[in-house]
Amino acid sequence: MNTPPGASPAPDGVVGLRDQCGLSEDVPLLVYSGGVTAARGVLTAVDALPELPGVHLAVVCVPHTRVAPAKQLRSRAVELGVSDRLHLVEPVTPDAVTAFVTSADVGIIPLLHYGSHEVALANKLFEYLFAGLPVLVSDCRAQADFVREHEVGGVHLADDPVSFAAELRALLDRLPEVRRHIAETEALLDPYHWEHQARNLRGLYRELLGPDALAEPGRPTMLTGLVEGAPPRDDRPSVVGIGPANMAGQASAWARALTANIPGLRTHVTVVDRNLPLLFPGDQTVPSHVYSRDQRWSQAFQGAAQQEWTHALLESGRPLFGLRNGRTFEGDVRVLRAVGIRVGLILHGSEIRDPRRHATLTPWSPFHDPEDELTARLQTQRDTLAAKVETFITEGHGPVFVTTPELLADAPGSVWLPVVVDPETWAGGAPPMTRERPVVLHAPSRAALKGSAAADEVLSRLDARGLVDYRRIEDVPPEQMPALVRDADIVLDQFALGIYGVMAAQVMAAGRVLVLGPLLDDVRRVTEDAAGMSLPVVEATPDTLADVLEGLVLDRDGARVVAEAGPAFVERVHDGRLASEVLTEHLELRGR
Repeated sequence: MNTPPGASPAPDGVVGLRDQCGLSEDVPLLVYSGGVTAARGVLTAVDALPELPGVHLAVVCVPHTRVAPAKQLRSRAVELGVSDRLHLVEPVTPDAVTAFVTSADVGIIPLLHYGSHEVALANKLFEYLFAGLPVLVSDCRAQADFVREHEVGGVHLADDPVSFAAELRALLDRLPEVRRHIAETEALLDPYHWEHQARNLRGLYRELLGPDALAEPGRPTMLTGLVEGAPPRDDRPSVVGIGPANMAGQASAWARALTANIPGLRTHVTVVDRNLPLLFPGDQTVPSHVYSRDQRWSQAFQGAAQQEWTHALLESGRPLFGLRNGRTFEGDVRVLRAVGIRVGLILHGSEIRDPRRHATLTPWSPFHDPEDELTARLQTQRDTLAAKVETFITEGHGPVFVTTPELLADAPGSVWLPVVVDPETWAGGAPPMTRERPVVLHAPSRAALKGSAAADEVLSRLDARGLVDYRRIEDVPPEQMPALVRDADIVLDQFALGIYGVMAAQVMAAGRVLVLGPLLDDVRRVTEDAAGMSLPVVEATPDTLADVLEGLVLDRDGARVVAEAGPAFVERVHDGRLASEVLTEHLELRGR
């Protein structure tokens, strides 16, 4: 491999990119080298491949090819019939990057329009140029201006595969000319050499400290292999901190699942008591006033976590260590990653669900009126958090998990983390649908988002007719719920969101008949793929609920068939084993 000026020679044992992809010199090869968690932008290049016959794309995946966004790229390539032209490549050490990519033809940076992207000149831009590669970048302002001003490549419209393909074809037509310009323009990259930056820094320090404070070194300092931040704590069994929401007890449930399935792993669940009717405690329950104002508590807790933990899962966009690092998760992410703790986010629902998008998905959405107070508040909350989550993903800070499949579209690049229930807690009770008047239970956690008003109206009429015994409850202590569900024949969950959550999984585990509103397509597809069986629920709209319930009362054998399939579905998807596999894969958890 010929190493261009400015590039370090490839370390011994590093095979060049083109050779690693098994491609001859005459095959056009694009390269994207960097954080693969920015997969949304790279998808633009994958989507353009059908319009670029013969062109290959190599994605050097940081941190590795096993992360979910890399799998997303591979799935899209398979879907488009171009998987033979997409190459997912493991990263090389920092000092080898430039020499490694030099055998490609074009380096790409297909950033999407987003706050910091407009002012970013990514390291990979200069890695490509030091390797002698022309570049194709999206029209995010700073990088587009640089490429146009210095005439080192092309600019395409962000998130536009057609524009990407057109600009790439134009760049390939003038590739020799652009390569020659990069190689022969001596001053092009001088300001971006480390030696130049070091001189600037020494000059600044002299201004601050005095002219005699620093002397020019007799020879350049070699900074090969420099890694920013502490390395991950992969030398010990994992200790996973989770909090501070514990929605429906799920943080505790995931913690139990991890310790049950990974010998030697330990967990710590922190919960903030916000004086709400329902509280699901964890290993540490903190009163809200302590969480928000007690600096001694937050300092001690953060210090202990930084000393002991290897991983942290921050829930619902909230910080774990009180407000000492800010009011969102971002400050805690910074202090945790600084000491080598791997970090992930968990998003449960309303904090990240996009009301505007949801209103387009189902006629029963509770978000059709954007002026509604709850809808407007949730929209503002979601838009603020979504921008922060996108930055977390694109900057490669860690995985983002969502607890219901439809949220995957609300947090692009996220991973589905199934909710967990304990089958033994919910099993038992008499077989369903044997009483003359079946008991119908509805226990909404948030009636306004569950379509409870429609359910109440229908069930009140059916109860008055003597067809069913309707039991409507709210704010029941968690420890009382298993007995109430086991004593029901039919349980209504929700009729507005098109999803199912923790309550529905508990009902299925109990072997009761679960009735809920029509499911969104993504919910059914993702969960049934995971289970390898149909989702055992009965669907009904607010308009059809009365007829559906009358049908269940008349066809009790059919209703029992649905109920009896529930425990098997839960065992395959929601008993904790699948959730443990997901967390282990994406957080790289370790046992003893």
